[in-house]
Amino acid sequence: MTSITAARPVDSLALSAANARMSSSSAPTELKAFEFTGAIAPRTPSAQELAQAVDKASARLDQGDRAGAYLELYSVTGNEQLLMQAQITTYSGAIGGMALEGNFRAKMAKPEQYTLTLDQFSHEIDKAVIGLARNAADEGRPEHFNTYQIMHTDRAVWASKGMGNHFPGNAQFIGIPGDEHIAKSEGSQNAILAQDEAELGRRPSEYANDPRYDIKTSRDGRFVTVVNNETQRIEVLFDKAFDSDHGSALDRLHSPDLEQIKDEPPTDRIVAERERKMNFVQAGLMVPVDELPAFNPSLARPAANLDRVFEFEGEYYQVDDRVLFEQAGVDFEKMTEDNFPAALKYAWELSSIGRDVDALVSGKRPDSPDAFRETFDQLVETKAVVKLIDSKVAAHLAKDKPEMEYHPINDAHRQLRFDLFTELKAQATESA
Repeated sequence: MTSITAARPVDSLALSAANARMSSSSAPTELKAFEFTGAIAPRTPSAQELAQAVDKASARLDQGDRAGAYLELYSVTGNEQLLMQAQITTYSGAIGGMALEGNFRAKMAKPEQYTLTLDQFSHEIDKAVIGLARNAADEGRPEHFNTYQIMHTDRAVWASKGMGNHFPGNAQFIGIPGDEHIAKSEGSQNAILAQDEAELGRRPSEYANDPRYDIKTSRDGRFVTVVNNETQRIEVLFDKAFDSDHGSALDRLHSPDLEQIKDEPPTDRIVAERERKMNFVQAGLMVPVDELPAFNPSLARPAANLDRVFEFEGEYYQVDDRVLFEQAGVDFEKMTEDNFPAALKYAWELSSIGRDVDALVSGKRPDSPDAFRETFDQLVETKAVVKLIDSKVAAHLAKDKPEMEYHPINDAHRQLRFDLFTELKAQATESA
């Protein structure tokens, strides 16, 4: 497993200086694709070796090959963190799928700060890591280019945009003494929740039989790379042995029972969901109504009952549809009277909260009174279902269309959710 050597975190000034120094490097006009042979043992290179790898990595990044840049640095360090980031930057496999979901959630939460495209953001992080390596080589301290410093460098890029607490990589700091404030953040929560979206990652099989790409398996049989023959960039770095035995960074990032995504063509649903989230993070916040996928009426409430109020144990409750918009990545503020119904149906179909509410209200689930109460309480706590005060009950009874109100998830609930997932992760790790 990759060791973590505690050293001074990289601050924003050091980050800027590293980037400025690195920008002067010149890249060859033609670079052949990086030949990745497979995993190697972790080692500390000499300062000269690291400096040479930095020059090569910088040249590859200038050519647009983000994964190749990481692999140049990996070739002299064997640091698994770099392999993980090569998968993230190409949206490959389980790691890439989780990263896409984590960025999707971050942009939904902070659209005013998350203004770069996902590719641009990824380029900046790659450049910062190369800058960290160059500093370590120039100072004659190659041991300072380690997992812990790389993690802090990644986070510094997010922090420079006012999004440090939303960095999905904050989950990597769980269990590191002195970094508890980083681990306890919305970014960590999103990273843990993103495990459910690991299947969104790209697979090599998607490029099979396409003469524009060269697909190779590493000598150790663990990795499959897909290279664009025209640009010589690595499009996919797929890890066939993705589990908790391949580096401490991976061990902290995911649950040990997370299965590797098989190298077979993804379903149409997965492709559509990946493209939806990729487009969202690459472009704007609003999902154009004329580009909404075909709506399945069986998964949504009738249009005449868009804002349902129901009775439970003698009390009135209301479904808050705005929570559904947030989950589905649709900007509620940009809704108009004309496009609201279509966008609401889209949000309802995609939202897990929406499906839970629909099943709960229709009585289709759960199958026991205790389970019903537990599900109901969870939805009330997330504000997807809101208890109505007497005056609003009266207003509902007097109107055909009750008014909707926005009830954001509060900080207490965020903390409760984080504590729950942290506890479940610890239990899973102990039992592995």
